[in-house]
Amino acid sequence: MNKKPGKLGSYISILVYFLVGVVSGLTILRFIEAAQLWRRPGRMLAWFLLLVGVMYLGMVVEIAVHEAGHLVFGLLTGYRFCSYRIFSFMWMKEGDRVVFRRFSIAGTGGQCLLSPPDPDERGRIPFVLYNLGGVIFNLATAVIFLIPSILLPATSAAAVFFRMLVVIAVGFALVNGLPMRIGEVDNDGANTRALLEDPDAVPVFRRIMLINEASSRGVRVRDMPAEWFEAPRGELLHNPVGVSQEVFHLNRMMDEGKYAEAEQETALFLALDTALNGIHRNLLTADLLTCRVILGDRAGAEECLGKDFRRFLTAMRSNPSVIRTEIAAASLEQAGEQKRRELSDRFEKIAATYPYPAEIEAEREILAALAEAEKGEGNEP
Repeated sequence: MNKKPGKLGSYISILVYFLVGVVSGLTILRFIEAAQLWRRPGRMLAWFLLLVGVMYLGMVVEIAVHEAGHLVFGLLTGYRFCSYRIFSFMWMKEGDRVVFRRFSIAGTGGQCLLSPPDPDERGRIPFVLYNLGGVIFNLATAVIFLIPSILLPATSAAAVFFRMLVVIAVGFALVNGLPMRIGEVDNDGANTRALLEDPDAVPVFRRIMLINEASSRGVRVRDMPAEWFEAPRGELLHNPVGVSQEVFHLNRMMDEGKYAEAEQETALFLALDTALNGIHRNLLTADLLTCRVILGDRAGAEECLGKDFRRFLTAMRSNPSVIRTEIAAASLEQAGEQKRRELSDRFEKIAATYPYPAEIEAEREILAALAEAEKGEGNEP
């Protein structure tokens, strides 16, 4: 398999958030000292806890502000609303109305998905403001919070509150704006740089957004236009956007039930040196394991069950494709009836409220193929 992505981005983000915590902590301590709260321990503790709470509230606010930046600048440049999510709270468009759903992705605090505008004659669309809109909004709120932090008395609780918000907003702007891969995903700066460095990636970026929009409208991947899923070649394989296109290309094979073809191409792709991020790598590994179980390749399936991959399954245990993979692994390991029932019940519970019904329909077909394979009634449909 391909080597793991570098962890520099994770270290930088940890450092930035550590500095945010240190500066916020020092600001709180200076307030306690200036107000001589140390003379009254009970009151000092109350103020300390309140200001720490404000610090965490500020982080939640900046996540919401960041996603709102993507939304506003996207709408201003011709994009159309699909969904807006903060943690597991999501508002998405269904037909002519916006509905509330619960949905989360491990490693992300929020996400704003929009439908792209029509392309120009070269097939390109505006993307800088949409991708960096969250960073711009974080910096804008830092400037807004800076004004009262300067105008208010330096020792007042309100000034301390606004100074912490300034630090938090700048921290969010740095973590999202400096081009890097953080943990398993590329941040906004990295995605923007990838599109700026390779103009051929811009039409691919648009197709990916069209796929996301169609999925939100309940369209199966296999029923979408085939040209949206053309496999990238050459330099696009070293571009995070181009690699995402290949992931969708392989997803389409799974949805079409071409398990032998999907197994072969997924294995080959995972062995290449590409810009594949961690989440996509693990999701493709999940599909690879599933294909191999369906095709009766037990040894190949067992190769997929490494320590890191098992940790991923635990972290993403609410994802339907992950539950399906756990069911495939249970079949591989000949798990007992109770384990299988627990997995089936978890799948049905998630399916009942999952915001993308087309994905659930596709997963049910894969589960049926797994059941057929376990009974020994055939492999490739």
